Order: sequence, then C-alpha cells, then structure tokens
Amino acid sequence: TITRSATVPDACDTTDEILAVVSTLLAAIETQRGVRLLGVVATKLGPPHRQLRFDDLRPDEGGDGGRADDTVDEIRSRFGAAAIGPASMLDGDGLRPMRAGTGQWGPNRPDPSRRVEDQGQTCETEHRAEE
Repeated sequence: TITRSATVPDACDTTDEILAVVSTLLAAIETQRGVRLLGVVATKLGPPHRQLRFDDLRPDEGGDGGRADDTVDEIRSRFGAAAIGPASMLDGDGLRPMRAGTGQWGPNRPDPSRRVEDQGQTCETEHRAEE
C-alpha cells in the first residue's frame, strides 16, 4: 500500500484543480505494474477565497473549469445523473454514470456467498454449460 497526500495553498472547488494535484502525485510513483485502487479524499471543502496575486493579472490561459462544473451539476440536478458526463463513461447502452456505492469494492458490490440466480441476474457462462 502506498499513501500520498498533498495540501494546496488555496481552496479549490473544481475537478480540474483536484485532478492536477492527483496527477502530480501519481507521476511521482511507479504505476507500470498497474494501480488496483486509487482513492481521492478532499477535506475542508468550501468556496475558494484567494488573495490577489500578480499572476492573477495575466490573461486567462485556460477555460473556467468552475463554470463548467457548475453547469454540469445544474444539468444533472435538472435532468438526472445520466444526462451528461465524460465520454469515457459511454458504452453501447449510453451513459453509465458512477453512483455512490457502485464501485467494484464498494458497499453495493455483489455478495460472493450468494449464487448468481439468487441475485436476479443471468450468467452466460453457467447458461452455456447447461445447454
């Protein structure tokens, strides 16, 4: 188990800012053999209050990730979680958003002690074996 943490100097509230911190931490460790589980925890959340800096006076070099996050949140609250999301969440049936507790190791994972039929699901492998 490898644990890394980072504290940012200013409050942040956009996924782009959090992703930048996580990417920096991942770049500093060996991931060639794969990563089994990646957990990201954000604490002391709140609206950003930043002191004006000289760097802030430069023209904006990128988009406003905060506005994009707010817009996505507004669309999801109005039309549901599957209304908008990243293309990486698309499959043949449309958008499959991750919901709390639906992770492979999350609290809603399938109970391995129960048979597949008991869970109301069909298993093609078992079905083929019966034919």
